[in-house]
Amino acid sequence: MRDLGDNLTSDLISFSSDYERKLVLLSIWSSGAPPPAVGAFYFDTSMVRMKTLQFGFTLIELMIVIAIIGILAAVAIPQYRGYAVRAKLVEVENAMATVKSAVSSYVQEKEAWPDCPTIAEVRNSLGVGLGAVERIPEISIVDGVITVTVDNIDTLVNGKTISLMPDRRADGSISWAWGYSADFPVHLKQRRNQ
Repeated sequence: MRDLGDNLTSDLISFSSDYERKLVLLSIWSSGAPPPAVGAFYFDTSMVRMKTLQFGFTLIELMIVIAIIGILAAVAIPQYRGYAVRAKLVEVENAMATVKSAVSSYVQEKEAWPDCPTIAEVRNSLGVGLGAVERIPEISIVDGVITVTVDNIDTLVNGKTISLMPDRRADGSISWAWGYSADFPVHLKQRRNQ
């Protein structure tokens, strides 16, 4: 029977470098095989380095991610607020458009502007119920101008007024223009007239 040391010594000759020889010997030793005979080879552990795996992130990587999230949040939150306020204002503008249609019909039938200083008068005179629209606590129609006080939307617009002003033409048609209180935010105003 051959000695393990003799077997290793003869096999080591075929390796192309010292490094490969040392790796093979290290793997044999770690497998539990007995060491070869003393003097059969020289094993230098300073040349073999164990590779360690790192798990997780470094502190600088985490700080960069947090900075990126912070920048995105600083831009996104104001944008989202603007979109949310604009969506709630659309509800008010749609309710006003319904009242506008009723006022136009009233003028076509009676040849006069309706006089409705309260929500109850709008419901009784024009047949338009606005009780379900919680964002309109007050509405008035005087000389055809529909004026609404906005509430329950945002501190940017609560308590401010939006109005629809009619322009009666010679052919009997009516065009409408949006009007806003002086302190109404410019970026939330309607961009087109009806």
